[in-house]
Amino acid sequence: MRTTWQVAPSGSLGSWTDRTAVVAGAAGLLGRELVGALVANGAQVHALDINGAALEELSRLHRGRVQCHVVDLTDPRAVGAVVNTLAAQVSALDALIHCEGMNDYPTADEAIGSDQWHRILGINLVAPATLTDALVPLLGRVPGSGVVMVTSINGRATSIWLHYAAAKAGLTKLTKDLAARLAPRGIRVNAVAPGWFTPPNPDGTAPRSAGIALTQSALPVEAVAHAVLFLAHPLLSPCTTGQELAVDGGTEIASNTVR
Repeated sequence: MRTTWQVAPSGSLGSWTDRTAVVAGAAGLLGRELVGALVANGAQVHALDINGAALEELSRLHRGRVQCHVVDLTDPRAVGAVVNTLAAQVSALDALIHCEGMNDYPTADEAIGSDQWHRILGINLVAPATLTDALVPLLGRVPGSGVVMVTSINGRATSIWLHYAAAKAGLTKLTKDLAARLAPRGIRVNAVAPGWFTPPNPDGTAPRSAGIALTQSALPVEAVAHAVLFLAHPLLSPCTTGQELAVDGGTEIASNTVR
């Protein structure tokens, strides 16, 4: 099987010129990739994350073309403040992308405490819900504006990470319910459920990963970003809402594949 993936370059994802996007969780691996792709395609980007140092690096990398906002998205007051800042800086939003999330990776026999449940549910489920609700007025000013949640295949199948999987499954349900609620306002809400993605090895090959149907290589983060931006763009997927797209290399079907 192949050990590398062929992925379109980030500069060929449709024009985002004169469009504005918010990326929540912008300092993470996928968030950084999305910010870079949006900038490469002409977007004005507002990057949200709790990691101030990483946001400063992101701003330097893109030479001031990204507005960075340090914010704890689990803090309602902080969310209110950043929403007010955004409302003062932009007249409308074309896209809101939710990459915020975390997993503390407990082992299969490790008890998950109440604090862990609250923390994981807070950042993976409550934060996207509350931020989306607060930004509806700005999203509603662009016909076909897109909200994209980043869920996980862990929310679609049995997982040893009970709290993380439950949060991501809840995010899938939130996607569908928000899509129904916001459709009258012309706002689309979709989700991408990635498998394990990672940067390439120093030699350009993909790290090995078992259980993927297409190949035994981990997914390139660029492929996940492409799917997110397709669903986020008002013109690339104008008729799609309430959907979850799995980008997992066939992980879900791998166990049922006849070999």
